[in-house]
Amino acid sequence: EDEAIIASVIAGALRKFEYEVIDILNTGEAAVAKALQKKPDLILMDIRLQGPMDGISAVEQIQKQMDIPVIYLTAYADEPTLERAKKTRPYGYIPKPFQEIELKTTIEMAIYKHGFEQQLQESEAKFRSLFENSQDVIYIVDRAGLLQEMNPAGIGLFGYRREELIGNSPEILYADPLERQAFLSEINKKKSVRDREIQLKKRNGDAILGLVTANIMSDPNGEISGIQGIIRDITEKRKREETLLLLQTAIDSSSE
Repeated sequence: EDEAIIASVIAGALRKFEYEVIDILNTGEAAVAKALQKKPDLILMDIRLQGPMDGISAVEQIQKQMDIPVIYLTAYADEPTLERAKKTRPYGYIPKPFQEIELKTTIEMAIYKHGFEQQLQESEAKFRSLFENSQDVIYIVDRAGLLQEMNPAGIGLFGYRREELIGNSPEILYADPLERQAFLSEINKKKSVRDREIQLKKRNGDAILGLVTANIMSDPNGEISGIQGIIRDITEKRKREETLLLLQTAIDSSSE
């Protein structure tokens, strides 16, 4: 805030609501330096500041290096300024003069929303790590029945290039197209499938015995948006079981 009296009023309102005011600054350059040093939970930023850097430019510089929610508290609300401010994705825009309750509500909502977004990003990062590093095949089919996503384990197992699979029908992975229809019939009826054995094939034609667990995905309106599933390659496991069975049969039937 470039006006000392208004800055003092804002700081008083913040302390009244038991917020800690780290600092009061009147230039964009100082705001950037202090934000990078102190890493505050939230920044209140006026657009008109002293010096060559305005508030929007200061926010742009801060956002290049860290994720801090910003609320613009300013008397400037013309359309070009608003358009510039929107590009920095602010968590609020309060015109001056402001009401204290409006200030408190906007801050509380901004901190809550930012915290929620951070949790969502962490969850997405964990899922992405699981997706990328899983030894099992993880795939997503869209509402049109086409492959929307498949993890590296799946790409490697089936031997296709990624661009050959994404946007294509999963039917190319089935040894028998009728088994694909049987799988779809079951999952559409039960909404999920658990540990179903399916005969699959690689790009070169080699057979794969897969154990699939999948479920229907729904959008916020309850409409079916696709299928997500996991396939475990049990080809070698089944071969070992069959070998052990043959050995056990031979032992049981031997006179020695």
